[in-house]
Amino acid sequence: MFDAGTGKELKRLPTKRKVVHGVAITRDDRYAFISVEGIGSEPGTVEVIDLRALATVATVEVGPMASGIDVLP
Repeated sequence: MFDAGTGKELKRLPTKRKVVHGVAITRDDRYAFISVEGIGSEPGTVEVIDLRALATVATVEVGPMASGIDVLP
């Protein structure tokens, strides 16, 4: 996690899988949804980050090749 204004690293959060691919942020800037690809036959994950707490609050396994994400209003 980085501060966009200063470029300063705020915190490192581990992911359940290896290949971080896409990020979508809610309109209220509260949550980030991260798509993370698995390797080979591993499923991908969507990891939900609380941007105020700078913490992962949920991880959902999805099919292989979780290669992008979008958040609808």
